[in-house]
Amino acid sequence: MKTKNNRTKCLNCGNDYKGNYCPQCGQKASTSRLHLKGLITNVITTFVAGENNFIHTLKSLCTRPGHMIREFILGKRISYVAPIKMLIYLVTFYALFSYITGKDNSFYQEVEEKYEIITQDEDSNDEDFDEEVEETVQQTMSLLQVFLSNKVYHALTNAFFFVIPYRIYFRKRKLERPDGMMQELNIAEHFYTMIYQSCLMMLFAIAILPLSHIVKIEEWASFIFRNTLSVIFYIIIYKQLLKISWKRSITTNIATYITCIIIFYILITALLGSIILVINLMH
Repeated sequence: MKTKNNRTKCLNCGNDYKGNYCPQCGQKASTSRLHLKGLITNVITTFVAGENNFIHTLKSLCTRPGHMIREFILGKRISYVAPIKMLIYLVTFYALFSYITGKDNSFYQEVEEKYEIITQDEDSNDEDFDEEVEETVQQTMSLLQVFLSNKVYHALTNAFFFVIPYRIYFRKRKLERPDGMMQELNIAEHFYTMIYQSCLMMLFAIAILPLSHIVKIEEWASFIFRNTLSVIFYIIIYKQLLKISWKRSITTNIATYITCIIIFYILITALLGSIILVINLMH
């Protein structure tokens, strides 16, 4: 906001100064009202102009994901968008694209329908299914709803779950540094690798989203397809990342992925068993 003597009053901290930026807080002098045009400009600059490395990261993910991840791990950070930030960008694109194409997420509706079946089943014993048990079921399903419908949470949780098995299976495979030394991937580096793999999965989901209006796939087929695609991406990434043979990457990734799936279902079974046990104890 302009004042006398061509000075500017900072709208953030109230400092009176001359120049293009406030010397006290750093805010621009050209701060104006928020308008629709500015909103569109901010969106464009955030994803393109403001992030000059966004397009470069996008291109590298599609053409050379493992090489890109190796460069990021070895210190070439300014050239690429950080993995979690990139994932949030892509999930935002996916949500906007889903809205534009009219592809609604039916998971919420499916959960509500299943919950209605559970709570309104005429054959259910009303004395057994009391209000406390009903509340427990509702809270559990709400948590599952939030987890499964939020792709960022889902990707981060998968990364946390997969990181230990991948660290164990690939512990003997080392990364070649520019100075010729060999570096063993630590847990954090495997974690970042998996987040970038989730970014690649999101890119594929965005690409095939329009086809979902035409091709209807059963849930079991979709599950098999997603997991097969995930393994393929891991095979490509770790082959390029660690510069190992296709055979070594295929066998190790398949073994690791199967181990992760087995452990996952054991944990899910234990969780559901615990919930059932708690519900039975509440009667």
